[in-house]
Amino acid sequence: MKTVRRSLALCGASSLVLGLLTGPAWAADSGPSAAATAAATADAAATSGATTVETIVVTAQKREENINNVGMSIQAASGAKLLELGIHDTTDLQKIVPGFQATPTYYGTNVYTIRGVGFQDTSLAGSPTVSVYSDEFPLPFSVLTNGASLDLQRVEVLKGPQGTLFGENATGGAINYIANKPTDTFEAGVDGSFGRFDDTDLEGFVSGPVANGLDVRLAARINESGAWQKGYAQQDGQTIGGKDFINGRL
Repeated sequence: MKTVRRSLALCGASSLVLGLLTGPAWAADSGPSAAATAAATADAAATSGATTVETIVVTAQKREENINNVGMSIQAASGAKLLELGIHDTTDLQKIVPGFQATPTYYGTNVYTIRGVGFQDTSLAGSPTVSVYSDEFPLPFSVLTNGASLDLQRVEVLKGPQGTLFGENATGGAINYIANKPTDTFEAGVDGSFGRFDDTDLEGFVSGPVANGLDVRLAARINESGAWQKGYAQQDGQTIGGKDFINGRL
């Protein structure tokens, strides 16, 4: 009898210990932990403060559509982004367009290539394999692209062979500049920079209504600089490398 009582006492003590051990654990699992609550609060705060991704609209297929819905390799940048990065010419697109290259020739023209596809023709009237357009109007020669990047809304670079979508065939790709349009209210702006060798670059625009139902936008750019090469000996006094470029659009 004593042995049985001792066994029952031991069983009762063991049950009491197990109950004490499991009781707090069950109470802790009954509700969300502090760490889980803090994590949920942080996720909610991050979701509420998340920035909205800007939708880029292009007209690469002659209609406005989201760039993610265009079935071709295309890269676009807004006019504000071009000014921020100091892109004032077609040759400067090498800064933001991978695979695009502009090679100057002896005659002052540029040979444009995309993904290594180009036509090494140094003549002024050479037809390039990378076509450049201004508001879907073709600029058939590379020398005509000087100043095409004036007062832009955006630029679209299409990589790969392009048919006669904008009126000219291109085997390397196409660059389409879209200029800013006149506004219904008065707007004006100016942007400028100054660099080595007195390199001065000023660009500005004025836009607004001039009559009932008639809006006008005027943009202009002046880029001048001193020579960065000087001649000596027999070429003493000769200089080369200066800029004197004026461009405008109405």
